[in-house]
Amino acid sequence: MNTGVILAAIDKAHEEKINTLIAFEECMLATGDDGGAVKIWDTRQAKSIFQFKENEDFISELSYVPGKRCILAPSGDGTLSVFSLRKKGLLARSENQEDELLSAVTLKNNRKVVCGSQGGILDIFTWDEFADISDRFPGHPDSIDSIVKITEDIVATASSDGLIRVVNIQPNKLLGVLGEHPDFPVERIRKSRDSKLIGSCSHDQRVKFWNIEDFYAEEEEGELPDLAEDAMASGAGVDAMDNDDDENADEDEWADEDDDGDDDDMDSDDDDDDDDDDDDAMDMDTGASSSHGRLQKSRAQQKQNNGKKKKQQQQASRDAQRFFSGM
Repeated sequence: MNTGVILAAIDKAHEEKINTLIAFEECMLATGDDGGAVKIWDTRQAKSIFQFKENEDFISELSYVPGKRCILAPSGDGTLSVFSLRKKGLLARSENQEDELLSAVTLKNNRKVVCGSQGGILDIFTWDEFADISDRFPGHPDSIDSIVKITEDIVATASSDGLIRVVNIQPNKLLGVLGEHPDFPVERIRKSRDSKLIGSCSHDQRVKFWNIEDFYAEEEEGELPDLAEDAMASGAGVDAMDNDDDENADEDEWADEDDDGDDDDMDSDDDDDDDDDDDDAMDMDTGASSSHGRLQKSRAQQKQNNGKKKKQQQQASRDAQRFFSGM
């Protein structure tokens, strides 16, 4: 039963600030710090059972590779370290890529490792050949702060330009944009346990969820879909926020899209909205009544726009599902 009680607290667990933590193998944890140290913890003993100190700068992320019993540790010193839990030591370390490595994930049944860099380049390593990259895929305009594997060939990337992109690896190809946090960097993305959703968080104080089920549709003869932004079933996202906050936040989020073609539709319902506004504002003076009416009208129009947007999103989802089912 979850009681919210802290079961154990370890003071001074690291000499430097802890940047990243992952849980794996039921009762194991791994932590990485600002100074480049990685520690492995057994929760049953509530202590570190061994540690690695191979990197000279911060550990940006940790990624566990179950089939290899290894941990990937991209670092701000420009290298990727691979630690073996079986050998309790360093398995491999790449050469300096002359750019901070911020994220890492395995693909192609653990034959490839893809790292996101500060410069917006995806560095691709071949397993057992970690000395240098075997391929690279530039194109992101800003840093790639987080990567999630969708399939063995496809990843989602979170960038500091606020976009979540979907990329095929070898052949390297941008498939589309899954979603965004407008005007804010995307700090982290993670996949749900059932692999149906990707969650994203940003400095906009929002957590959003994006549907990725369509990517698991059977691909005919290995051909990859060339997805446009409006064909992404998950493109709208779902916010984990209060409904009251959503109403105001949605005004900003969809403002640019509403300007494209909704003005005429808004005007067509102005008369009905005015009647409701007048009833609500009868007891106010003339100036307050006018202001209240405009506010009510704005809210009614926003609700109408949100309804239209929801229908468009549902239609996009149906179109994407038909697209994949016909492959």
